[in-house]
Amino acid sequence: MGTAAGLAIIPTGMGEDPFRMGVEKVRRCTAAQRADGMRGLMVRSRMKRVRIVFPAAALLSGAGNWLTFIALIVFIQQTHGSSAAVGLFLAQTAPALLVAGAVARRVPPRAVYRTWILIQVGVAALTIVASFFVTYLGAIYAYAGVSMVLRSILNPLFMTLISTNVAPQDKPDVLRSVSASSALTMAIVPALGGALLPVAGPHVLLVVNALLSLASATLLFLTLTVSPSAEPSVGARTSTDSRRRLFNIPGVMTLVQVEGSRIWVWRTFETRAWILLILGGAIFNAIETPFIFDVARGGSELFGAMMAAYGLGGLVVLLLGMFPGRRLSLILARFINPQSMTCTVIVGFACLAGMAGLESRAAGHTLGLVSFFLLGTAVSWLSGTIRSWLDELPGSEQGLGLTVWTWASQVTLAVNLLVYGVFTLAFTRLPAGVWLIAAPLCAYSLLALSILRSADRGPPPARQSVVDLPGRLRYINSVLLCHWQQRRH
Repeated sequence: MGTAAGLAIIPTGMGEDPFRMGVEKVRRCTAAQRADGMRGLMVRSRMKRVRIVFPAAALLSGAGNWLTFIALIVFIQQTHGSSAAVGLFLAQTAPALLVAGAVARRVPPRAVYRTWILIQVGVAALTIVASFFVTYLGAIYAYAGVSMVLRSILNPLFMTLISTNVAPQDKPDVLRSVSASSALTMAIVPALGGALLPVAGPHVLLVVNALLSLASATLLFLTLTVSPSAEPSVGARTSTDSRRRLFNIPGVMTLVQVEGSRIWVWRTFETRAWILLILGGAIFNAIETPFIFDVARGGSELFGAMMAAYGLGGLVVLLLGMFPGRRLSLILARFINPQSMTCTVIVGFACLAGMAGLESRAAGHTLGLVSFFLLGTAVSWLSGTIRSWLDELPGSEQGLGLTVWTWASQVTLAVNLLVYGVFTLAFTRLPAGVWLIAAPLCAYSLLALSILRSADRGPPPARQSVVDLPGRLRYINSVLLCHWQQRRH
């Protein structure tokens, strides 16, 4: 009876089998490690997915936009003349410059993803409707204005999605891939659209654009798991200045200050670098056609080949950004930095100047192809890198990301409008010559000087490896470790 009472007060755990307790501990440990391994696999899978999803969506949208532009500009040029073609450019640019920025900045952070999907689908529907009225000049102008406003809203929303859904160590690669996709579509799609337009007509190209827009929206809808964005703090969105000035006019203000913040454009390295990059690119786009046809004495074949070389350079950057862990990418990363890429741009323009001075047309055309390849590679890489710098501006993590990307989109429109207007007047008074190279060369030289003299920006930090041990090996290692610990105790 005393024995029974003594046994009754013994704790239950002390009577359990030590071997069974050890097995239970190993099972709990292995289950936790298995879950950790699965989370690691899911994270790595998502990282690989976003490296492909965002550039692919940008590629689809860019291809559709270029098809529409070629369809409309060529059709208007052939049916209504040059003045109507200039009117199309103004109908596209002016409304977007005045309206799009104010609308994009008012999109709540939590609604960025849904708004982007809805507007993308809306652009597709609008394009299909416009394909039935493409023979009316007024309808074309109305479609160009409304669609450009919507696309100018889509662009900062898309960049905000990248900022909020891509890991910090992967953003430079993803942004370079997105920039390279733009160069690739600009080089290839216009030639493809020009070949299809006489056969299919503008109606078909507009429908293809609508289908590509839907494909881009579907791709992000099916593959992207959006991280919920935190609401900005009370002081995150600051007004520019309540005083009314000339610079408060939409579009003009973008050249002075980032609207919706206290960031002064020319005092901040990142924004200054973006404007100089956009300025150089706009001037280059304005001079490339007269330079190739009038100065280099080339034809449509040379123009297509040089644009293809430019797109090939963008393709190189696209592949390096989408597959950064490859051996070739790691080797090239040792030599690629902002300084070397700006020097590559200057070398590319020097090759263009030499192309015009060579007597041998074959040698000159070869040098032109090399120069456009160098320019496509360097400009695409710089565009993505400077975008990653914009993403790191102070305050971007507090809700200013959309404000900064809206400014970047608006200032691109403003600079393009300014540059095209100036060179339209210049071409009416001055003959085309080698002097055309001087303008973009000056802009990119200022960019190179700004990068070299910047005290707070050196080469981008080395890409941190995000490659972890495979989940299966981690699971096996954890099981062996648990067994070893149990044997010790």
